[in-house]
Amino acid sequence: MNQNKDIYTDEPLDMEIIKDFLPSPEELRKADVRIIYPNDIKSIKAISVNFDNDIIDYFKSLGENYPLIMNAILRAYIEHHKNHHL
Repeated sequence: MNQNKDIYTDEPLDMEIIKDFLPSPEELRKADVRIIYPNDIKSIKAISVNFDNDIIDYFKSLGENYPLIMNAILRAYIEHHKNHHL
């Protein structure tokens, strides 16, 4: 029997802003982000994800390899925060 059941409620949640959760745009511009091509193409998985139009436009303006740039930025974010639980 599972003793740790989540209790769902319509009551408002207590929330707080987490400072430095994401890097600022200035930090992203300065970041040393390297595009790392996978050794094995099987390690890449195609998914469907929704982004704001201006985000897509910005990354597309960087060139045809913009999905790899997005992947590199997400990987850098994970590496930076790997030891910090969100």
